Amino acid sequence: KREIRKWEVYNLDTNEWMQFINLDGSKTSSIVSRWLEFCPIISDEPVLISISIEKRDIKLWNIKENTIEQNIGFKSCPNYVSGIEFMPDGQKILLWWRSYERNQSMQNWTNQSQMEIWNINKWQCNQSILLPGFLECNDNQYSVATESNYDYELSNIKYIYQGHSMILVTYGKVLGLFHQPGRDVKSTNFLENFSGSFRAIYVSDKPISKLILSDDCQLLVVQKHHESDILVFKLVNGIAESFISLSSSNTSHALTFAYGSHHLFDYNRHGTQCLFQYNLDVSNRAWQKIQVKVLVDSVVKVEQNDENIIDSSYTFVDGVPVFAQLIEKKRDVRKLRIFKNESLDQSADFTLDQEYQNCYLYEDFDSVVLARWYKCKEIGIISFTNWNSEHCHIIITEFNSVLGPLSKKGVFKYTLQEINPIDIAIWISKYRKKDNTFIFIIHVKRSENSNRWLILMLKDCYKHKVIELNDEVFQYESIKVIHCDEFHLVIRQKIKDSADCVIK
Repeated sequence: KREIRKWEVYNLDTNEWMQFINLDGSKTSSIVSRWLEFCPIISDEPVLISISIEKRDIKLWNIKENTIEQNIGFKSCPNYVSGIEFMPDGQKILLWWRSYERNQSMQNWTNQSQMEIWNINKWQCNQSILLPGFLECNDNQYSVATESNYDYELSNIKYIYQGHSMILVTYGKVLGLFHQPGRDVKSTNFLENFSGSFRAIYVSDKPISKLILSDDCQLLVVQKHHESDILVFKLVNGIAESFISLSSSNTSHALTFAYGSHHLFDYNRHGTQCLFQYNLDVSNRAWQKIQVKVLVDSVVKVEQNDENIIDSSYTFVDGVPVFAQLIEKKRDVRKLRIFKNESLDQSADFTLDQEYQNCYLYEDFDSVVLARWYKCKEIGIISFTNWNSEHCHIIITEFNSVLGPLSKKGVFKYTLQEINPIDIAIWISKYRKKDNTFIFIIHVKRSENSNRWLILMLKDCYKHKVIELNDEVFQYESIKVIHCDEFHLVIRQKIKDSADCVIK
């Protein structure tokens, strides 16, 4: 089933939706396209490209003040386009397609893929390059395959044209390099003299899903399927001379370089939905020289950080930007760091006496709040019927003056009668200025199908009130928080044995 995508473009300067004008003069408020991308270089004549739902037809569009007009530039490919992107200079696009169908009969099979580089100003093809669609490997030697082998199928292409013309490619788990004879060569066939043109650089334990190249072609990021660590190569004249493996906490990466820099951004699209930044220019990065002919995962050492960021929070206090970090260092040392002002100057580096898991800042409130939970089992009278009960503690600690000298103000300890929960998490925390009350929405995961929700309201670290959300437990299940502010909480609950939900 083909994926149908409708694209609309909104002009942030004029606060208006832009219209598309086709070659025949017809106007539409949107276009249907499999994929659309703006040119990364902002010029006097900005452009974008789109590709049809069938992934064969490529259109070039000129962006005007209030309209987006189709350019005469048009390309129809004989097969599905496997990859298309703007090149770093913003003047050319790279596209490639396979010259075979995946379900094609072997009798009519052609092992080749075609890559083309187009000048978007003149809309003409500058280079046409033939590559093998499949490789085969015997005794660590690679050659053009005589039959389809999806373990070594061409999946990614990057073109380097600064200093030397080279083509970085991935075939399954293999990262390799084709040397092009010259920059001005109009047509190249790498199926001929393959052994003299191709060199393997790196062989992964897992399939390589994507390549990300910095704008100056000096850094190459290798992204692997379902792999948390990020491998980065440093290129000199197109040759991989050293590498570094960055430790990451998630496997769902959306990676990109900030334009014109070596700052790599890593967005976790699922789970925490956090954005991480790696500055690859800093001198303390442990780059490792490549001392083998072909790099393999067994010799790749992941860069170990001396400290990890457990949680963070930010806000404005009296117009001053404030940022808090909860840090875990080696030997289980926890620290609270405070940064303030537009330059984010560090103003506090406080060693903590407990393993806190969360930190919270609140708008125009000159304190930071830390929270943790842990399991506890102590002998004593817990209830009239239970003399030795396992339970949990939730600790809330307030520190005074994020704008001045930091000091501990108070600690609140709440005992939660809960036997062996899988996890306890504070989903949301708010501060109500009207009555000086902290609000915590707490999720207790008992099992895969059993959850408990609490509202903890705390005043002056002493007075507290706890409300259970799982009322009418036999009728409803699967609570989800939709909205929370200082005065209101909106939740959705699924009715058991039904597809219906209720909003409370």
